[in-house]
Amino acid sequence: MKKTAGLVLLILSLSVLLCCLIPFSSQPPPPQSLTVMTYNIHIGKGIDSVLSLERIANVINQFQPDLVALQEVDRFTARSGRVDQIALLAQLTHLRPFYAKMLPYQGGEYGIAILSRLPVQGEFRHFYAPLPDREQRGLLGVEVEYNAQPLWFITTHLGTMKSGEEQAQQVAELLEVCSRLRGHSIICGDFNVTPGHEAIEQMRRQFSDSWVTCGATHGYTFPTNAPLRRIDYIFCHADAPLTCQKTLVNHSLASDHLAVIATFMVGR
Repeated sequence: MKKTAGLVLLILSLSVLLCCLIPFSSQPPPPQSLTVMTYNIHIGKGIDSVLSLERIANVINQFQPDLVALQEVDRFTARSGRVDQIALLAQLTHLRPFYAKMLPYQGGEYGIAILSRLPVQGEFRHFYAPLPDREQRGLLGVEVEYNAQPLWFITTHLGTMKSGEEQAQQVAELLEVCSRLRGHSIICGDFNVTPGHEAIEQMRRQFSDSWVTCGATHGYTFPTNAPLRRIDYIFCHADAPLTCQKTLVNHSLASDHLAVIATFMVGR
């Protein structure tokens, strides 16, 4: 019995010694992926005039994104059946909803929204300086902690001025607001201008256009039945510790826009 006890004690002593001699690995954990989506849902009304939030939710669920930027979202309006659209989408996707009202409309609200799978540390809303006879526009942002670093995820829906002047003014304001945020940002939305316009050139001075970085083909997003223009974007801070792996559009008739989905690897 004494010999057995002594042997056990010896084995335990050697185990402790080996643990002390073998250094702990200083290698960081493997990079994780982050999938984000931007989608102008056109109040759930498809190019075929069918209003169905279930179809919108199916598009979202197909890609299981961590963060979703939404534009043209109704709450309690007559035209969409008095439904709280962001609440229903949250229920259908099992994601946490955030909403920013841009306009009162038909007894309800019309605005932009975010759905998040990640814990949210904070949120903010900002309204762009109004222009005469133009619709109120703005942005909604949520702060999430990803890979132990703060990250702001922002959705916006810019104006529709054909010259692009309105959109350029709003982007200048957007960038000024983002410059005051702690951490990096991913900015998504319907910019209502194609690449080459001043608004997009402004964005590219500080942010990477995910489609340029890791997309394929033309990336057209509007209109859904015959896409001819790329007006929906995902921008990531150029110096953020995120590497774009792939960006694609999803072909569906659920809205008049196509959803854009980008997957990033955390770390460089």
